[in-house]
Amino acid sequence: MDRRSPAVPCPPAVLWFFGPPAAGKTTLARRVQRRLAAAGRSAVLLDGDRFRARCTPALGFARRDRAANLLRAARLVRRLAEAGHIVLAAFVTPYEAHRRRLAAAFADIGFLPVFCDCPPAVCEARDPKGLYRRARAGRIRFFTGVSAPFERPVSGVLALPTDRLDPERCADRVMARLEAAPVLRVG
Repeated sequence: MDRRSPAVPCPPAVLWFFGPPAAGKTTLARRVQRRLAAAGRSAVLLDGDRFRARCTPALGFARRDRAANLLRAARLVRRLAEAGHIVLAAFVTPYEAHRRRLAAAFADIGFLPVFCDCPPAVCEARDPKGLYRRARAGRIRFFTGVSAPFERPVSGVLALPTDRLDPERCADRVMARLEAAPVLRVG
């Protein structure tokens, strides 16, 4: 039986972790989720790969399909945030226009875009799911970093060099940003 105190209600917030495949988005989001839970905050993680497999399996990776996938994910993220959770969404989100739409969609609640900044060569070397290998073999079309672009963010994001900082240090920076931003404060 879990004897931890129940999660403390807090203002809704969305942390959107984005970056190339294998940049460390979900790994970092899990670390932040654990820290928020340890502080008694209700934090929900929405992983892009799992969301796609369960909620939008018919969609591909072309720009239009990605937009549809993100729209559906954003609707779910909003519902979770409005229910009082801090939502940690980990999606590739390769296009700047899509990221701007997300920022606008969550403008009325706390929103923090977190860029997991990792060089393409490092991401491909990590490749825990073999996706880069499958994309290079032509089995995945429109794969970010191989046959589709990743547009680096212009501004307004928390950029973390996930190739140089370990997940704990990256999580330290996310938590520091949460504590510093009044609209995102979870402490």
